[in-house]
Amino acid sequence: YETVAFYIGIPAGAFKLKETQKFPSAAQLESYLQQSGTRPDVLSQLESLRQAERNLSVAQGRLWLDGRKVRVLPPGGAQT
Repeated sequence: YETVAFYIGIPAGAFKLKETQKFPSAAQLESYLQQSGTRPDVLSQLESLRQAERNLSVAQGRLWLDGRKVRVLPPGGAQT
């Protein structure tokens, strides 16, 4: 209630939410779940996540242990 009240600007105690649609059947839910993996917005978010993981891996790879100190490699990867 609080989130809806915030968005619509009406105090939470001034309205009551009522479900007007039937809950989907198990078959409908199963169908939705099977199709949700091919939605463009889901695929886009998945690719963004994978790119972030690759960026993290690259950043971690730039750190390497050199004796007792950690050195950070520049973006080109060459040692200085």
